[in-house]
Amino acid sequence: MNGPKRTDRTRLTHDDRAVSIAITHALTIAITTILVSGLLLASGPFLDAQEQRVSQDQLNEIGSSVATQISTVDRLADSGDDVETTVTVQYPTRIVDNYEYTVELREEGDRTIVEVSSEGVDRASSFQLQTNTDIDNGSSTDGPDIEISLCDDNGDSEITLEGCD
Repeated sequence: MNGPKRTDRTRLTHDDRAVSIAITHALTIAITTILVSGLLLASGPFLDAQEQRVSQDQLNEIGSSVATQISTVDRLADSGDDVETTVTVQYPTRIVDNYEYTVELREEGDRTIVEVSSEGVDRASSFQLQTNTDIDNGSSTDGPDIEISLCDDNGDSEITLEGCD
């Protein structure tokens, strides 16, 4: 052999066989990590938007049902008899499995407004209806058990969400 003698150390430092397999594995792991991170970051706003849509739908369903029950109680008051009754309707305990909600009854002019709101999702749903019976303006209650009461006070009927005295 002519030339400098190769030691084991110099032989290993200049050996580049099988390097491409290690680099391929490292690049594959890095690219996969970047892609998965990107998917997780991109799905966050989509899931938030979906939660907002579902919560609005649930508030609409509850509000619509309460408005229907109030209309029914109002028709009962129009029957001509002095009637006092309470209708208790059960709704979900929470909307979107996490957030409590409040149902409020108020008057605006000659319209009755039923508003269902949740601070947790910063949403509200309002329904207008026409009633012939007076409304306990500002009465409110939290779900899940909503009591709609028709109270008679010396011949004057009133619909409330807070029960009769």
